[in-house]
Amino acid sequence: MDRGKSAGAQLCRKAWTHLLAMQSSLREKRLRIGLTYNSVADLPAHSEGHQKDSEAIYSAAAKVGYEAMQGGSARLCKAYGLQIIGSGVVPAPADAEAFVEHWKRQGAIAATCIAGYGYESDGEIDALAGLITHLAATYNLPVYIETHRGSITQDAWRTVELTKRVPSIRFNGDFSHWFTGQEMPYGDFDERLNRLKPVFERVRFLHGRIGNRCCMQVDIGEGLEHPSIPYFRSFWVRAMTGFLKAYDSGRDLWFCPELLGSEYQYAHLASNEYGDVVEQSDRWRQSTVLVRLAKSYFAEAVAGVNKI
Repeated sequence: MDRGKSAGAQLCRKAWTHLLAMQSSLREKRLRIGLTYNSVADLPAHSEGHQKDSEAIYSAAAKVGYEAMQGGSARLCKAYGLQIIGSGVVPAPADAEAFVEHWKRQGAIAATCIAGYGYESDGEIDALAGLITHLAATYNLPVYIETHRGSITQDAWRTVELTKRVPSIRFNGDFSHWFTGQEMPYGDFDERLNRLKPVFERVRFLHGRIGNRCCMQVDIGEGLEHPSIPYFRSFWVRAMTGFLKAYDSGRDLWFCPELLGSEYQYAHLASNEYGDVVEQSDRWRQSTVLVRLAKSYFAEAVAGVNKI
């Protein structure tokens, strides 16, 4: 037999096997929907959600289809059939193991964290990111570092460079911080997205929040015409595509709306007709809009990968 033809046949079989494995893996992957507790723990009086009663919040979240609560009570998650996902800040290497150990003990299926303060050198960034990824593997608890202002990932370019030095890092994409903080619509947005490819390939979790050029969290109405939506569609579809194409991504990509209240100065306040200063948006309602968008974008990403 011609050795060239034999080698070619083997390559074809390998390519076919690779394609079948990719299609099988793609069928197993899914978008899971959770909710961050701080998004709904202090809702305004006009909200469709529950304002004060913690048990009612968990009950309502489960009833409308949320599958997890991030940063919430392990007891109440268990009582209402919700998975628990960890959340918090890891300022320095000395804080990392306590964070991972805590959420592992709480029974979390994953955790996201804000790492550092943003003043670290490259060496300090590498040490912190490397330790977090090491502890995640040691405790068998996925920990995703957030793309967040005031942290080691506050700068998009430095975050891309970080992926070269710590390729095992995995991210929670909270892209409103970059979109607003680095005013990403200013300039060639598509070229900036192309440069972020190494980040999108490593996103395994998404925080649902949409901002504009000056505010990281805005009310998008019913999600039909707000000018920021096309930008965030690009963020989320690219991140979802990266997840779908990755062999080490596991089965689930979690999407959790994170719309924080006035306590954190995220929610916008204004005077109502009676002169009272109130929160303008209904974050419970807005969370459902973000979930609807995420589901449609995930279907778009799946369709795109299937065409490859």
